[in-house]
Amino acid sequence: MLVRSVMTARRAFGWALGGVLALQLGATGVLVLRSCDADVPIAPHDVTTIATVALPMVIPIPIETTRSVVAATPSCPIPRRDAPTMTPSVAEQVLAVRPAPSNAGWIAAWNDEHVFVSTDAGATFTRMLDGDGSVTDVSFDCWGHVLVLRGKHLGVRDNGAERWQDIPALRGKSGDAGVILGGGPDVVVIGDAPGDDWRGRMAISSDLGATWRYREILDAFESGMHAQGWQDANGTIHAALSIADCMSDELDWITIRGDDVESSHGGMSEGSSFAIYGDDLVVSYRSWRTRAGEWHELTGFPDPQPEAYETFVVVPGAIPMIVSGETAYRIDRGRVRPLPWVVEGTPQAVDLAGRLWTIACGQPLIATRHATNVAGQCGGPDI
Repeated sequence: MLVRSVMTARRAFGWALGGVLALQLGATGVLVLRSCDADVPIAPHDVTTIATVALPMVIPIPIETTRSVVAATPSCPIPRRDAPTMTPSVAEQVLAVRPAPSNAGWIAAWNDEHVFVSTDAGATFTRMLDGDGSVTDVSFDCWGHVLVLRGKHLGVRDNGAERWQDIPALRGKSGDAGVILGGGPDVVVIGDAPGDDWRGRMAISSDLGATWRYREILDAFESGMHAQGWQDANGTIHAALSIADCMSDELDWITIRGDDVESSHGGMSEGSSFAIYGDDLVVSYRSWRTRAGEWHELTGFPDPQPEAYETFVVVPGAIPMIVSGETAYRIDRGRVRPLPWVVEGTPQAVDLAGRLWTIACGQPLIATRHATNVAGQCGGPDI
């Protein structure tokens, strides 16, 4: 009886000890070997044996690594293509109106001395970037910076702060041709190189005019020559420039993608207005062509007689459009379609919302279905 009580206690003690060790030695691992079973009678000399088996421990060792962190290039915001129709008003008479290439809510209007800018699609205009010299051109980059060209001086409006920078490798004489190609991440300006030979030069800045790089693009970009274009969000530059050539004009169409330059040349009637749209359409007077194609006559006019469209004007901007008299026509694959608007004043540009901007009596105006008779009130289509 005494022996059985001792053996029972020893067995209970062995189970308890095994459980405690199993909990405490879980990190190294415990293997319990016992010679008894609950259903087997216990002999006086049966014992419980605990064997500890050491298992390898994995000790984390700090590993020093080097990771290259590349700063992400900011992307241009998504273009805004919506804007309401309204009756805009500017504090002074203006000579030109320019919607931003990438946002229908940004509109610039200017005269020789002052620039007025709207950031609410034309509802209100604020004067900004006063400076020396006459205003040559105005545009916006894709971030909404207002860019003003006065000769060879570039004015930038950045979050309410204004500053002016020289463009060192442009001539900047009074009367020199100059244009800003807006819409993209950079500042792109076309003007004349220093000297007396009217060489056309493109200036490009990726830091709002602090530093510049240049490209020679034309042998003769004379005063009064027309230029038009823009920069895409990916940095591709599109430019079309007219060059006088004895009783006719030459059209140079240039596309710059990184270090690759693609250009095409073609003749057109002297003094013709023109505009490029997208990658593959140019319109001049009553004709159109693709970059590498031949000129074709536009079709679909209600009146087949050319003299009925003597006031024909090609309107630059987001949508291919021409104006004759008080009628605007949308161009689609070489055919024209009249739009239900009454065009008053001098056509200027088409914004991303499809609004046709004009100037009537020195004020910006948006073409609508109804005549305002504003042009008749001042005795002419514009100032």
